[in-house]
Amino acid sequence: MYLPCLFKFTAKPKLSKKPLTVSKRNRVLEDIWNLELQVTAMEDMLESYDIAINLQPPKKKKLTSQEVQYQQEHQSSSTSTPPANSWSLVLSRKKDGLRLDTSVRTVSDIVYFLNNTIRQLLAEEVPHTALYHTDRSNAYMDVLIPILPIELMLRKMFRNAIVARQYLRDEDFGGNEVILYLKEQFIDTYFGCQLFAYPVLVRDFFKPYIKRNMNSMLANALAAAVAYSQCQHIDISNFGFSRKVFGSYVRRQARAEFESVLFDEPTLDTLMTLWFLLECTFLTLDSKQARTLTSLGWRMAILLKDTYIPILASPNEYTMEEQILAEAWRRIFYRLRYCEICMDIIYNGHVDFTVVLHAHSGVGYPEALPCERADKDIYPAVQFFRFGVQLMLLPEHPSDVGQEAKITRHRLDLGVLEETPMSHMEQMEIEMSKLWLSLPPSYRLSDGLVEYIRPERILTAPLQSMRMNYSFYLTWMNIEIRIMETPAKTDLCGASLGRLDGDRALIIVSVCVDALTQICNALYYRWPCTLELHWLVVTIDVITRLTECANEAIRKRAVNNLEVATALLHRCRHQFAGWSYSACTSPASSQTSLTSDHSSGTNDTDLTLESRPPLETDEAILFDVLHENAERYFKSQNILFY
Repeated sequence: MYLPCLFKFTAKPKLSKKPLTVSKRNRVLEDIWNLELQVTAMEDMLESYDIAINLQPPKKKKLTSQEVQYQQEHQSSSTSTPPANSWSLVLSRKKDGLRLDTSVRTVSDIVYFLNNTIRQLLAEEVPHTALYHTDRSNAYMDVLIPILPIELMLRKMFRNAIVARQYLRDEDFGGNEVILYLKEQFIDTYFGCQLFAYPVLVRDFFKPYIKRNMNSMLANALAAAVAYSQCQHIDISNFGFSRKVFGSYVRRQARAEFESVLFDEPTLDTLMTLWFLLECTFLTLDSKQARTLTSLGWRMAILLKDTYIPILASPNEYTMEEQILAEAWRRIFYRLRYCEICMDIIYNGHVDFTVVLHAHSGVGYPEALPCERADKDIYPAVQFFRFGVQLMLLPEHPSDVGQEAKITRHRLDLGVLEETPMSHMEQMEIEMSKLWLSLPPSYRLSDGLVEYIRPERILTAPLQSMRMNYSFYLTWMNIEIRIMETPAKTDLCGASLGRLDGDRALIIVSVCVDALTQICNALYYRWPCTLELHWLVVTIDVITRLTECANEAIRKRAVNNLEVATALLHRCRHQFAGWSYSACTSPASSQTSLTSDHSSGTNDTDLTLESRPPLETDEAILFDVLHENAERYFKSQNILFY
């Protein structure tokens, strides 16, 4: 039977949707952002209200007869429980975790005990990590401290240094025999001390290589860099001239040989010589020469990139010597990259770091070679060097936000930003957190990322662990100080580590400078040769700001840190300043006294020049000039040296 269709399907016409205008889309995004801000503000208000309610004493109310009877019965039933003031709590760390010993006997007493003690515990507890809940892709933060006054002072000091030169002859040092002997001692000192601070060279290969060529430009440049350094493990006071004078002589020899091969095809020997000559320019405040050598060295390292990248990519296809040369190039490449960025900041004020920041593509991180992995002293040093490179490249994220955040970080160091995207700050903190968590537990000096370091941890920490933490907290301080709230304007009552703002940055800066102060003080006694005094000066300037904080806990800690840090700088002033004129005594270890006792077949008259008039040079030394400028600056800030 035929049934007619009672329903008909009518196709609706396809209409194109009206596109949203850019202005309307921006208004919607702005409305969403405002709503998120309101929600965040409400969360903070509710949280503070809840805290206020918990802190208020309970209101007493009039009890009914039944409640009085119940209370009396309850009190009589609990007479066997010791009073609250007799309770005790002992926390101890065991291999399997924390152990809690208490005299509390019943569950109800435990609840009462925790309710009365939890607030005291939370008052000193700092949350470990920040929580990010909202989309900050379109939000900006004000840069409250674009650049520190002490940073301006240091840059001006380096740019305006006056360089004096004095040219000496072989006869001034007692002949070639004494010169060769001293160069050998300085080279031994480098491979026995400074190499562990920054292992640019591979010791098992380059030490015998350089000693076979003691008159080469590389040997002269290396000896000069050690002579100018603050290393405390060498004493030449018996020779009638200072380390600075001898460094000036061998530096001139190295530079003459370097200039003779400057226009030849670049080699690793030439690049290594340039690097040690560059160190000499920094240590003598030869700023113009430093700028020239940095630019030249960076371009030379880029030219050698095609030679060594294939070896680093497939090391098993090449000989061990080729692997060693490639690894040495990689380590010098990263040191020169850092210097190139610093020179751009000091002189050019570049705001576009794109070319330099992306030049390391394909280079990879420094790796310990097989001959270094077996050495219990060298291997941690290489691990520290790798960690330092990771900090330098941070944030190393392939996303667009990560790459933009990398540029933002260096523009913050430049001091040209008035505001910074919140998403970039978040990306930097995420990368910092990941890097800290990648450290072995034994290398972390605190239990949490945002926790104060306990002094007892410093006393037993390995040296390279201390230096890793020092680099980490220094990098983090330099990031957070830019957005830190003015300490005198906030008491941190409403501060939260879950909210990215100036109050939170202030807490992090306080944690960082406390760690830096303790580590610097420990390094002074355990390894003074590695103390970076210019960063100690910057740390003192930051601590000075925290001494004005409205929060009492942070202010008291800052006052204590300031006393320790200024006393340390004062001790360094007397120990390092003027070392180039006479011998210094290291508080941590004995020195190498270069007398006839350490040479074979050479009498005392051959190696000492006490009968000769002392030789001097007017070259400036970084440590002397730094102390003079820092003392002048801190006196203007009414900061006393203890």
